[in-house]
Amino acid sequence: FTIPASSGGIGALVGVNRGDIDDVHVINSTINGGSYQNIGGLAGHSYNATISNSSSSATVSGGNQVGGLVGSNDATSTNSYSTGAVSGVFEVGGLVGLSTGTINNSSSSATVIGSGFIGGFVGSVNDYGSVTNSYATGNVSGRRDSVGGFAGSVKDSGSVTASYATGDVSGNDYVGGFVGNNSYGAIVSTSYATGDVSGNRWVGGFTGNNANSGTITTSY
Repeated sequence: FTIPASSGGIGALVGVNRGDIDDVHVINSTINGGSYQNIGGLAGHSYNATISNSSSSATVSGGNQVGGLVGSNDATSTNSYSTGAVSGVFEVGGLVGLSTGTINNSSSSATVIGSGFIGGFVGSVNDYGSVTNSYATGNVSGRRDSVGGFAGSVKDSGSVTASYATGDVSGNDYVGGFVGNNSYGAIVSTSYATGDVSGNRWVGGFTGNNANSGTITTSY
């Protein structure tokens, strides 16, 4: 089925999730969010909630905070995955567009296209958000800055641990095989990237920019 845009907060199952979702799978769907934000294959926004053992193969498009499973995650997501294709403007990710919550044991094989803060798994991990034991295999293309095979940006004490990315990555500035921009107290550890990386300035096989007390350990 197809869900066209009428406002922000759009998902195939729920616009805004404030409860528990378990073992739900979205297939053969198109979510067209237009220029609106908080657009996801399963949920537009997940807040103070849980999503577990769920997936989406939807084609998802929107403005900002666009994800293959969840547009904006302020909750806990575990054992979930996305496939298909995701496109948007800022904070666009294969699984989640923007995460300030917790994500564990999850993956994405979605192709991701956007402007800035674009990641194969998550567009941005901010404000003490964390990702553990997860991976992304889709190719990533961003027209501007902060583009990564796994995360476009990790900042403000966000963290990524024991994760990897294998997709090819292209962007303009701050382009990395794993994370485009790692900064402001962010920590990335025990992770790796294997995809080809191309860009204009500040381009790295693992990260394009590591600054302002960003930390990377035991990674390659």
